[in-house]
Amino acid sequence: MRRIGNRLLRLAPAVRCERCGGVLFRAFPVLSGGRLRLYGAERAVVRVAFSSRRTLVFRHEAADACEREIELTVADLGAP
Repeated sequence: MRRIGNRLLRLAPAVRCERCGGVLFRAFPVLSGGRLRLYGAERAVVRVAFSSRRTLVFRHEAADACEREIELTVADLGAP
């Protein structure tokens, strides 16, 4: 059964780090009973937070695990 599951996970959408864009894991999202279950993310060590009322963002647990840090300019931050 695990072989079939592993093969199916190759087709699952990739969840990427919001900071560096690296793939954190692949999982199938399933809504059931008012909960979001991510089958395939059982072993992922990530941080997750709401960026808005409808959007979740995922990041590496450790900042040094990111593949690359993205440098933001002052213009990107929205400074006056």
